[in-house]
Amino acid sequence: MYDAYADAKHKAVGIVKKLSNISGAKEEMQRVLSSMKAKNVFYGYEEYDVNELEKRFNLILNTIKKPVLHNHSIAFVRMEKADEE
Repeated sequence: MYDAYADAKHKAVGIVKKLSNISGAKEEMQRVLSSMKAKNVFYGYEEYDVNELEKRFNLILNTIKKPVLHNHSIAFVRMEKADEE
């Protein structure tokens, strides 16, 4: 039996993964964290901000890696009266 829902979900996940640049996002997040850590060491700041930001970045990355998709279907039916002749 053909499962249209599973097929549509599989296609949607494929499109999301193809269009999202996960490795680029991860590299950018690592660059930001590294620069913040270096700034904190240089100026003697606390590392609280970096740890909090790292938690947020990991949450974002996990969300991008495992997207939650919702399929909603709508059917439109147009009925017309047949011409009687």
